[in-house]
Amino acid sequence: MNIIRSEQTKKGLLLALFLALILLVTLFLFKKSETTEAWKKHTLIVMNASEIFLSAMKDAETGQRGYLLTGDENYLEPYWLTQKNIADRLAQLRILTQDNPVQQQRLYELAPLVSSKLSELAQTIELNRNQHREDALKIVSTNVGKNTMDSIRTQIQNFNKAEKQLLASREAEFSVAMKWILFLIIFLSALLAITAYSWLSLELSRRKALEERFRLSIENVKDYSIIMLDAGGYVTSWNIGAEQLEGYRANEIIGQHCSKFSLKQDVDQSKPENELRIAAMEGRFEEEGWRLRKDGSRFIANVIINAIRDDKKQLHGYVKVTRDITERKQAEMRQSQLLNELTRINEELNNFTYIASHDLKSPLHGIDQLATWITEDLGDQLDSNTQNHLRLMRNRINRLEMLLDDLLAYSRVGRSHEEMVTVNTHDLVRNIFELSDAAKQIHLQAATDMPILHTHKVPLELAFRNLINNAIKHHDKPQGTIEITARTIAEGFEFSVKDDGPGIPMEHQQRVFGMFQTLKPRDEIEGSGMGLAIVKKAVESVGGTVTLESDGQHGCTFRFTWPATITF
Repeated sequence: MNIIRSEQTKKGLLLALFLALILLVTLFLFKKSETTEAWKKHTLIVMNASEIFLSAMKDAETGQRGYLLTGDENYLEPYWLTQKNIADRLAQLRILTQDNPVQQQRLYELAPLVSSKLSELAQTIELNRNQHREDALKIVSTNVGKNTMDSIRTQIQNFNKAEKQLLASREAEFSVAMKWILFLIIFLSALLAITAYSWLSLELSRRKALEERFRLSIENVKDYSIIMLDAGGYVTSWNIGAEQLEGYRANEIIGQHCSKFSLKQDVDQSKPENELRIAAMEGRFEEEGWRLRKDGSRFIANVIINAIRDDKKQLHGYVKVTRDITERKQAEMRQSQLLNELTRINEELNNFTYIASHDLKSPLHGIDQLATWITEDLGDQLDSNTQNHLRLMRNRINRLEMLLDDLLAYSRVGRSHEEMVTVNTHDLVRNIFELSDAAKQIHLQAATDMPILHTHKVPLELAFRNLINNAIKHHDKPQGTIEITARTIAEGFEFSVKDDGPGIPMEHQQRVFGMFQTLKPRDEIEGSGMGLAIVKKAVESVGGTVTLESDGQHGCTFRFTWPATITF
């Protein structure tokens, strides 16, 4: 057996070497035929160029004669064109024949003839222009120009004759090369046919072995049910994964219809047959749904059915892959329930915030009114401590009302689905600043090139209003400046609100965006501590981000991004 294999190996190697040799020879002849064909084209180009050259000289001579006979300078147009281009045409011929010394010699001898002929033409034309037509005709009558032109024709004819001989020689070489190529192609085709037959037999054996290995591999897969069905939907193969998932042994299920894995109501509605029909029409069917085990229990399955067709598109059967996704679906259901519960809780919390802010204001107004009445009715009778207590009480009431308003604004951010409107951001910040309670002399510098957006106005206005009011409220000098600019970025726009106030220390910069966060006692600066939290939520509700830059001593710069297009 080993000797036979050794002989087969030697024969295979010899055949491979022989085929390689034939291929190399064929490639050589093919390249030679390409070269010969290229030379043929080159020869035709040379001959065409020489004919154009001769035609140009003839046209120049004809133009001269027409001019001498009629005196009409329109006849000289071919002459002037030749005078302009003839040197380039002669140079082109020299380039095309630079590999042929004989032709180069002919062109070398042609050059003085051309120069002489053009000189004779120029002389007669000039004489005629100067009213010496008889002298010009005498020069023509000497036949000097005619003899020169005849010599040019002879040189061109000899030139073309040599090129035709080259063309015939090259065509003969091309014909021989093509005959050899044809012979080798036929010979090589025969060898390839023999080799292909041998290799095809080996390939068929190899494929059968691979198919058997594939079948064994599929049968041993445990995580997936992988079964083969014939064109009618009957089981032809069954793997371990199918046995574990469906509950049937191979000898129990092979030959049975795939509808045994479907629920009764699906079978009654011909659902299994429809699945096979879709797979046959579209090549693939996939769904997630309930399936039935041998013991009658149900499970949620991901089912994929692929049609198997041969090269002629003939249907031979199906591959059906089934995976148990019950746990995943149950997890998705739990996740959905938790999400619904979270949505409900958020809705209740938002409702509570609204109700609390609304209902708490009524008693606050009553307490504030009562404090006002006490002050008005007993103002002269109250000592300074009592009056101070009443003032502090009213301040606390105002602060609590502010807190309730901010809580309500915070809860509403991102909840309303307002329409998109056109917003001129320069005008927006100007209007906000003019409506702000600026007891201090604060000046606004808003860039004139701020963008015009098609966006949700409310969250953008909330962000600017709270940043501007925050800068005014916390400014520690009698005078100050707020500078607002914008620039285009990849995501849309970046706005910056910069002030020259006291700044925010590094250790506090992270917590200022939290709720109820203030850096100074509320008795010093009235505020709810919600402003920057509202800014953060408003910006993030449209997909933007907000950052703070400050050295803690020389003002703050708040930057927030805003998308050019809002898609939600």
